[in-house]
Amino acid sequence: MPSVNQNNQYGDNNVYIMRLTVDVGWIQNIIFNNPEQVTNLLEKIEEYEELENDNEDYDTSPMDDIEDKNKKNNLEEFYKEFIQQEESKFEVLEDFIKENDLGLKVERASKVIRRAIYSYNDRCSNKLTPQIFQELLTNFTENLNSHDEKNLMELWIYFLYRYCFIGEK
Repeated sequence: MPSVNQNNQYGDNNVYIMRLTVDVGWIQNIIFNNPEQVTNLLEKIEEYEELENDNEDYDTSPMDDIEDKNKKNNLEEFYKEFIQQEESKFEVLEDFIKENDLGLKVERASKVIRRAIYSYNDRCSNKLTPQIFQELLTNFTENLNSHDEKNLMELWIYFLYRYCFIGEK
């Protein structure tokens, strides 16, 4: 596992980042044979926080320049090393969202994550860093039972960043 030298909750100075070990065929197989598993993970994100106001305004339009977004979030290397590798899988998720009318679920899940980012250490910012990204991945996967669920959840969080639902724009 690669590591990034930063302080973490475990008392060492490494943020451990697990590379996703999934391929397009794997995600397509799950979507075809067990679409509920994919949808249930979005619902698990929602369960972290009760949303009172579903009308929160946030610009979820795609960015033309992901490089600019990566600079604003201090994620240039993180993006190249981890997120960019998953582009073909994101397309599968995007099609799944459209085919199953999951836009509202994606938006609600992203609101929960945006609030977690915003309130992280009382920073009051949507800006991500590799450390905060790792914290998100840890927090949203720690109670999942299987390796498949953990990989799917990580893929969802990568997807939400890549398609501008979370992070500073």
